[in-house]
Amino acid sequence: MSNQSRYVKMLKRVLRANAIFSGIFGLVFIFDAGPLEDFMGLNSSLGADASSILIGIGISLLLFSAGLFINTSRNEMNLKEVYATIVLDVAWVAGSAILLFANLVQFTTGGWWFVAILADVVSIFAILQFYFLRKSNIEMQNQMPQLKVQGSEV
Repeated sequence: MSNQSRYVKMLKRVLRANAIFSGIFGLVFIFDAGPLEDFMGLNSSLGADASSILIGIGISLLLFSAGLFINTSRNEMNLKEVYATIVLDVAWVAGSAILLFANLVQFTTGGWWFVAILADVVSIFAILQFYFLRKSNIEMQNQMPQLKVQGSEV
């Protein structure tokens, strides 16, 4: 087995783990929105719309999870979708950091740690996905043909 196929396999495993994690938390956000709202202290910060926001986040996570499963079930993953996954994971981490450190929402202590730990896990997914993507050289398969300059390949 070549290093490339080993890294592609690891990339698929990390993407699938991300899909499972996202799907589980999507369900938690949807079906436990009320208790989660109380645990995080969102009812005092966001008012009556907090449950709706959590349900919306949950639905988004389920769609994200489904997209990851679709991409990883292909023989050849779509490179743009892998990059989009990494960008979305980084955006989740950045958004979480802004919520936590700009005090935009008055979280309970448990809610603050819940958001922080989720962001930590998502950052680990982003780092591993980027690492295995770079190591697998998938991008080389999807680039334009090599350019010829003065009779040699570039």
